[in-house]
Amino acid sequence: MNSRAYQWNILWRFTLLFVDMLAFSFALQQDQWYVTTGVTGLMMPVLGYSMVSYMNRYRRQVRDFLLTIRQKDYQTYYKQKPEDQRNPGDLDDAFHTITRELQNVRIDKEAHYHHLREVVEHLETGVISYKDEGEIHLLNQSARNMLQMPIIERFQRLKGYHHRLYEEIIHLNPGERKVVHLPVKGQNLSLAIRVNTFRLQKQPFTLVALQDIRAELEARELESWQSLIRLLRHEIMNSATPISSLSEAAKDSLEEILQNKEHIPEELHGELKDLQLSMNTIHTRTQGLLKFVQTYRKLTGVPEPTPESVDIAGLTRHVLHLFREEMERKEIELITRIPDDPITIQVDPEQIEQVEINIVINAIDALDGCHKPTIEVRLEKRNGSGVILSIADNGEGIPEDSLHKIFMPFYSTRENGSGIGLSLARQIMKKHHGEIRVHSPPGKGTTCELYFP
Repeated sequence: MNSRAYQWNILWRFTLLFVDMLAFSFALQQDQWYVTTGVTGLMMPVLGYSMVSYMNRYRRQVRDFLLTIRQKDYQTYYKQKPEDQRNPGDLDDAFHTITRELQNVRIDKEAHYHHLREVVEHLETGVISYKDEGEIHLLNQSARNMLQMPIIERFQRLKGYHHRLYEEIIHLNPGERKVVHLPVKGQNLSLAIRVNTFRLQKQPFTLVALQDIRAELEARELESWQSLIRLLRHEIMNSATPISSLSEAAKDSLEEILQNKEHIPEELHGELKDLQLSMNTIHTRTQGLLKFVQTYRKLTGVPEPTPESVDIAGLTRHVLHLFREEMERKEIELITRIPDDPITIQVDPEQIEQVEINIVINAIDALDGCHKPTIEVRLEKRNGSGVILSIADNGEGIPEDSLHKIFMPFYSTRENGSGIGLSLARQIMKKHHGEIRVHSPPGKGTTCELYFP
């Protein structure tokens, strides 16, 4: 609406009404001006209605514009204004300017919303946001991957996937943090849970943050074990080394004395023999203790890897070839699913070879007494997930209460095991920025997976 045209329209309507009123007053004073009086009298309400109707058009236009803003439907009511009709003083121009600005604000708001949603979707921290009645407002990709579940519409459905996690969340007070150990498809997750509440447009929401802190816990656990092993090794070496030296010297002296029997009284021969046997035992056990300490020294002295381009497929075939005779002797069926084409990754070949050897040894040992023993080795390259090497056996598996202990130094499920194989393998994989996972469903064997970035 042109404001100048609006003013002139009101002015000429008012002028016509005023002239009509003057004509009506004049006609009333004349004799026999019945037609003029009737016409001018009828024109007054018509002109008054025309003026009011014209003013109401302006009010309706403003009302429709405000309703357009309220309903955020800017395109429906106002069309693009032609360039040749632009007039900074026009009401239409003001309406179009306001509409255009509101559209830009809406576009910016939508872009900002989608940006934040994409940021939350790609966070490593799992995020769940839901309303008081349980309707899920946000469930990002990290949370779905972490909990191995699809998109759910209501928070109560989490109970069907992870009942314990659901109970822990609903019993946490806002601002509290708790660590929960949760089994998810053969893995033991260590989740740090934090719950907070907030209000959005007067609607209460609950925000749950899930963070897998396995790497941090494993790093701290490893650091603690290494500190303990260093301390034990230091104390044992300090005590055992002089004992070994003195016992060896005493053993040599006794042997020299016993070689000259003619100078020793007969009644001392038996006691010297017993003493020699005791010194031999002391020396042997001390040497065994020193060897034991040197064995566990590997856990505290893993060198930094020297990465180079390695065909992991060829390296794995080489490791399996080392155990070919032993597998044939034990009648173990070996199933390999390794691509013929090379799969090149950046690793330290000697360290990764040691990791694979330790895992294959564990798989072979787990098949003792097993009917139709089988080991399956699978190597695959996944887009965006790196390379995964899987070594599985069909043995009895690892008891559930022992599964979380297998990476602890000194712990072994075998009677003659040293307890350093998997612990050493995990250290090496960590230094390669990779990961080692062990799955062992009850009675369904054990699968060890190596993840290379």
